Amino acid sequence: MKKLLLFFVMITLQLTAFSQSQLPVDADTKLVTYTEVVNMPGLSKKELYKRAEKWFRKYYKNPADVIKENDSLNTTIAGVHRFKITREVKGVKNDAGLVQYNIKVMCKDGKYKYEVSRINWKQASYYGIEKWMDKSAGSYDPQFESYLAQTDQFVKGLIEDLKKGMNDSGVKKSEDW
Repeated sequence: MKKLLLFFVMITLQLTAFSQSQLPVDADTKLVTYTEVVNMPGLSKKELYKRAEKWFRKYYKNPADVIKENDSLNTTIAGVHRFKITREVKGVKNDAGLVQYNIKVMCKDGKYKYEVSRINWKQASYYGIEKWMDKSAGSYDPQFESYLAQTDQFVKGLIEDLKKGMNDSGVKKSEDW
């Protein structure tokens, strides 16, 4: 029984520490924002843009619905997408709704920048996930810690896939040695 109690205490502490220190919050907007400039020496902005566009079309099942801006002149592509989160009650996972986010990839010669922002719980009105971090709010629910962890895991997986797609030249290596 002591081991079980210790296990739950450790999980609770980890989730609390997670929400307070792991999510990147933009200093200006105060919104959770994942962003990075990735150097890709020797690649033109047009090539990087083509790779970003190819990634959008491959990653999303319905890219026409996701892509909201596709500007080949300014080498920028942006979209809005949603994913499901779950709520666990007595060991059973239930649908907790959708989390929506904006994604933007901007390309310059030798580098690109991605930004995942305006992450919100899809409701009748905008409900930014930053509210999930406010434990003093009257509407706070301990399940919010799980929602934050699910969101962070999803976005980090998305970024990993984007980086892999941006590194893929699309040129198949020759079998002829």
